[in-house]
Amino acid sequence: MPYSSLLIPSCPPPEPAPLRLFVYGTLKRGCYGFEQCCRGYCGLSPAAVRGRVVDRPEGYPTLFIPPEDVLAIGSEDLERDLALPWRYQPVESSVFPALEPPWRFVLGEVLEFRDAADRLPRFDAFEDFLPEDKNCYCRVLAPIITGRSISAAWIYASPHSPRFNAEHCMPSGGA
Repeated sequence: MPYSSLLIPSCPPPEPAPLRLFVYGTLKRGCYGFEQCCRGYCGLSPAAVRGRVVDRPEGYPTLFIPPEDVLAIGSEDLERDLALPWRYQPVESSVFPALEPPWRFVLGEVLEFRDAADRLPRFDAFEDFLPEDKNCYCRVLAPIITGRSISAAWIYASPHSPRFNAEHCMPSGGA
């Protein structure tokens, strides 16, 4: 069951909408990207996302998430993008759908920033994300788990590739 199906559309976002970003690798506390990009956050919570982290040959991690969990793909319209996570009401739950291979719970942190309009382009640049181009990372809106609730946040994840599918996904009907 896609986690995205658990989210309930909500009322309009707060004005101005803070940036909600799930981080899992070099942007987490204690890593070099955190010092470079994340100072000045206004909220930080442990979080998890359904996905799979794979180490890239360049020496840094990349995250793949189930395609059915993608709620939106980042665009050049930053105002629209910043409002999207807040359009999904957090849902309290003590039971989450089972994980099926190759997916796992990826642990990370969800950060919030008040200076969202300035901050999001900086994260896009750090992750080499250009909405109109093919990139190593895409910015996607996806469900995250914090404590006993599911909400939505932006995540930098890799687009699925034939190589990822061949190495990590079982064919239909596989054991």
